[in-house]
Amino acid sequence: MTVILYGSSLGLTQVTGLNIWIQVGLCEIICTVYTRGMKAVIWTYVIQASIIFIDLTVSIIIDIADAGGISKVYETMKANNRLQFSVVSLDPSIRYTMWSIFIGVIFSSTAQYACIQTQTQRYMCVKETKSAQKYLLKK
Repeated sequence: MTVILYGSSLGLTQVTGLNIWIQVGLCEIICTVYTRGMKAVIWTYVIQASIIFIDLTVSIIIDIADAGGISKVYETMKANNRLQFSVVSLDPSIRYTMWSIFIGVIFSSTAQYACIQTQTQRYMCVKETKSAQKYLLKK
């Protein structure tokens, strides 16, 4: 959780120019004071995820604007041969193929939903197994 808090605060610092430790403290205080107990933990996750999503969106918009617009980014990608989205080869010497990405996503998702402490905590704080199953199926 500290990495998530630090990461979201780092993004806000880049956009707002405030001191990073002020951002960390404000985010943590707001999340903790707003609610109590397990609710505080869950609401902290919600607020942090929202901040990360907003930071990512703003960063992408700023980067595209700095690069000269979407058309300029597209032309640069096209000129450098970076628009190959559907390489379906089974050749293991090719770095990124549809199959290698598919297999990687399976392993990554399994690790994320089965082994990470924050996910396990979410499963354990629900009252029934069916609630945990609903949580997993909504993802």
